[in-house]
Amino acid sequence: MKNVPMKIEQFGFNTWFLDRIDPTKLIDHQIARVTTVNKDSYSINNGKGDVSAELTGRLMFSADSPLDYPATGDWVIAQYYDKDSFAIISEIVPRKSVLKRKTSGKKVEFQLIAGAFHNIVDT
Repeated sequence: MKNVPMKIEQFGFNTWFLDRIDPTKLIDHQIARVTTVNKDSYSINNGKGDVSAELTGRLMFSADSPLDYPATGDWVIAQYYDKDSFAIISEIVPRKSVLKRKTSGKKVEFQLIAGAFHNIVDT
């Protein structure tokens, strides 16, 4: 997989995910995996270590439901800044699978628990 750091393959990244990414986006962005979600802040890892990240305004405001936000385990496209000490997430790589649960209450809504478990649920 050209232009993909070897270390993220160890996290479960493979050609299934790479085939769903526009290669031109990797010119100035990197692939990373979401390792932690805490309300509006994220930690992501591109194979070099965890980095604090936030979402682009476009990604935040185009979300129709909580399922449209990154979850722990998701692969994302991010641009790194300040000597790779901070990143902005611009896109979620399409998920192969998700782990979700129904939210409390009568209204049928779901809460995403984790995404992109390709390395665990491999088909």
